[in-house]
Amino acid sequence: MPPAAYVSKDVYEAEAQEIFLKNWLPVGRVEQVAAPGDYFTFELLGRPLVMVRGRDGQIRCFSRVCLHRGAEVAEGSGSTRLFLCPYHHWSYDLEGRLVAAPLTEELTDLKGEDCRLPALRVELWNGFIFVNFDADAAGLSEAITGLSEFMAPYGLEDMRLAPEGLTFDSPYNWKILVENFMEAYHHIGPHAATLRDPYPVEQSYVPDNEGGAWSVLAMPGATESHGAFPPIATLTDWRRHGLVAVTAFPTMLLAASGDGALWYQITPIAWDRFTLDIRFLLPKDSFAEPEFEARFAGWQGVVDLVHREDHAINLNVWRGLQSKMAKAGRLTRFERAIWQMNAWWCAQMRPVASS
Repeated sequence: MPPAAYVSKDVYEAEAQEIFLKNWLPVGRVEQVAAPGDYFTFELLGRPLVMVRGRDGQIRCFSRVCLHRGAEVAEGSGSTRLFLCPYHHWSYDLEGRLVAAPLTEELTDLKGEDCRLPALRVELWNGFIFVNFDADAAGLSEAITGLSEFMAPYGLEDMRLAPEGLTFDSPYNWKILVENFMEAYHHIGPHAATLRDPYPVEQSYVPDNEGGAWSVLAMPGATESHGAFPPIATLTDWRRHGLVAVTAFPTMLLAASGDGALWYQITPIAWDRFTLDIRFLLPKDSFAEPEFEARFAGWQGVVDLVHREDHAINLNVWRGLQSKMAKAGRLTRFERAIWQMNAWWCAQMRPVASS
């Protein structure tokens, strides 16, 4: 795509309206809200939000801004029976309904059923929690059926988050990271000493996504190594020692290997900045493996090294795209997943282009 798709503030503001506010965005895992009352808070597109599991077992997401004077009714994570505003002690139940507002007897129309914190749609996929700001958007499962079928052998829904991840402040456009993530062509450059030999670009391929909102980059391994932990029992043939990078558009990024998976959680901030949290996922039994901490530290160290290689080249691309001499380039056969996402992106942005 042309450089303006990445470096323009106006394009990013249009993306916020046509892409981020109308599509499914991954924000957490079900184990973060395992029991009724469990919650965690986060911010998305300038909106303070809270995710909570209700007493009925349902996972819900709503604004954490009090309906009275705008104070935030929750912070951090934990377990609670009610969300209590620290300002005037208005309180909300686990479904976001106002249940108490001290000394407001004269406000006869202030009723719980009519006074709710604004809610987002929530859908679960393989243990991940997605939200959507658009009440009329199609369901997530409809858009990524093919991806669900491809990822089924990995058993993602039975994995659990490791206690520690990696966080990177990323001062460049979010699409640069996504596009880099979805091709193995750059293994010959930034990853010449890390990924080039175990995952040769020549063996990588991208299946047809049939116009869906997803892509898969399959990278069969050149060796039979499967990683730091025992291989996932449901995996066969090349998947036991290969690597797959998948995306559910726009920002769900997963790298799955023979023994676990990485979730690259993107939180957009502006056209020129986002936060990246790399979260580690393992089958539950792996946490009981001997010398777990040492094995995990080794895995974490490799991932940190590889992403720092990516981070440096992504910054290089960001500087280049801002040049007045930059223009749209050509894609190779190894970058088919980028073409798939670019086509989806253009379709989503069509209302802006035609206005």
